[in-house]
Amino acid sequence: MTLVRNSRVGEAILTTAVSDIDFAAIVYINPNTSNVSIKGFTIDGDNTLLTSGFLGTNGADIDAADGISTYETGVNNLSVSNNIIQNLSYFGVTLYDYPAAVPSSSHVILNNLIPRFRNLCYRWKSIDYWGGGLLLYNNQYAAVTDNCMENVRLGIQTGNFHLANPGAPASQVISGNSIQARRLGIFHNLHYSNASPITFSDNTITGLNDANELNGVIGIELASLSVGSVTQDNNINLTGLTTNSTGIEVWNVKNTTPAAISGGSVMGVNTGLFLNNYEGYDSDAADGAHASVTNMTITPNASGTGIRVLDSPSSTSHAAVSLDINAGVAVNGGATGLSVENPSASISGGSLDNLALNTTSGIYVQLLSNAGNLDGTAVAFDGTIGSAMTLPQLFATEDKIWHKIDDKSLGFVTVKASNSYVTDMATAAATNNDYTRIRNAVELSANNWTVNLKGTFDWTEANASASWALGNDEVVSTGDDYGILIPANLNGVTFTAPEGLGTATIHGPGDLPTANLEGVLYFDASGDNQGWTMSNIIYDDFDMPIGMFFGAGGGTDAYNNTTITNNTFNIATDLNVVDAPADPNQNIGIHYAFGTNQTISNNTFNVPGNGVSNGTNFSTTAVMQSNTSGGAVYDGLQITGNTINILNAQSASQK
Repeated sequence: MTLVRNSRVGEAILTTAVSDIDFAAIVYINPNTSNVSIKGFTIDGDNTLLTSGFLGTNGADIDAADGISTYETGVNNLSVSNNIIQNLSYFGVTLYDYPAAVPSSSHVILNNLIPRFRNLCYRWKSIDYWGGGLLLYNNQYAAVTDNCMENVRLGIQTGNFHLANPGAPASQVISGNSIQARRLGIFHNLHYSNASPITFSDNTITGLNDANELNGVIGIELASLSVGSVTQDNNINLTGLTTNSTGIEVWNVKNTTPAAISGGSVMGVNTGLFLNNYEGYDSDAADGAHASVTNMTITPNASGTGIRVLDSPSSTSHAAVSLDINAGVAVNGGATGLSVENPSASISGGSLDNLALNTTSGIYVQLLSNAGNLDGTAVAFDGTIGSAMTLPQLFATEDKIWHKIDDKSLGFVTVKASNSYVTDMATAAATNNDYTRIRNAVELSANNWTVNLKGTFDWTEANASASWALGNDEVVSTGDDYGILIPANLNGVTFTAPEGLGTATIHGPGDLPTANLEGVLYFDASGDNQGWTMSNIIYDDFDMPIGMFFGAGGGTDAYNNTTITNNTFNIATDLNVVDAPADPNQNIGIHYAFGTNQTISNNTFNVPGNGVSNGTNFSTTAVMQSNTSGGAVYDGLQITGNTINILNAQSASQK
């Protein structure tokens, strides 16, 4: 086939051969030309009689930009089928109404082989960095089916659709195509106003390494859309690429018309599904990014992320980025299952539905600078949902989630309803240590929750000690320092080591000379804290591990139905007031206060008997102590089955 610059209506061939990789088309369709069929040709941009000096990916000398194209109005019902279209610099097939953007329809692009398109790296050429299979632009609607595109830079691109399809809905479907791309498989871009929605279905996209493509490969990009789109049952496999790879990227898609992504699979990628408000086009997305995903399987590469929802640090407007996760989504493998990052990123409704996260090597779910709570109670973590997990599984799952337990500024991912699971820290940090983790779990609790502990929580470690000294509010004050202040009107909480006594220890530094009644749980009765159960914990070396006090906000019923059972209290040795002027009080195992039907049972109190007094300034320890009151305040109180051990020989040393 020779190169052409023009043709008569209904015809598409001239014999004049010229080499022009910027603008020349081999077959050009004139305006107001309909019902043209181009079938069974080999359309080759390498004219052996010409030499341009610009080589394609297979070494062919490229002499033309387009294979089959039109930039005219009134072209309808074009049929391009069963052709081989190759060795071009721009696109194999271009339908582009210029400049009027008058809609056309009923085009059929069927069963063509479109291989070997160059992406030029010469900055002075106008078609630099192109080299695609099919371009549909300015409201040119077409049925694009069963084409094979090999070694193209970009497979299929749509753009600037803003008027409705004047033909049948079949011209709004791009399906069954096989695309091997060096940069981008399908680019669905700039659909707005009255444009008709496009469906992309059953396409197969693979990637190809190219040293010129420093920004990596994307399977499907959905960008600048305020008209709905459907991306369904596509299979994207970018395994083996040496540059960054993304399965499906969503950028600048309006919240009222989220991209609907369903079915199919993505595999071998750095990121499976990526929503962002900047990276998609290296610019601010005024509409953020909005999509839903259903019944899709994502298999990242070993270091990859399954789903990433990013409010980009590079954005200046920080428009909302939101993903609606529906049934049947699975992430298999990779280092991170789901990542939600920065304040404007979210999961719609806060629900992860029945997301399946399997064989994730690192983090199942991570929240980064994001305070949105997530309901993961239906999520299958390696095949098991939270309500069906054993305790070891629940604690192991907690260790693979980064959320409020790890950083109080983050949201919380619920794995089992009304439960948090807290493990100790192997390597502590200023904001994530053995004190902050328990504090965060208590603070996030609602009524009738359970805080489950496992491990040895060392509050003498430097980071934990510093956090403990500042308390809940993380500033120096008098109300919450050296303890965990229980929120007012938080009722029915169970604070426990569910695997039994000996599986959770909170370790303290002994009696501090600069603090008074320092401990673990501090109830100030600024409101009711009824129905608490504290069990199975070893409290080791604190002045006052549990302190419950009368306050004006709580009233005489503040601690109704408290249960403290099956704990061990290794009470710290009390410093006398001479040694510790800031600590005038005795050490106390449990200080309890007003409320009916309280039970303190089956606890062990280990009391050091070798405290050093100074004259009448005694080293003193009380196993239990209460606020004083008469009447019915303590009706139903049971103190039963407790063991008190006095340890060590009495000190002979007196000051």
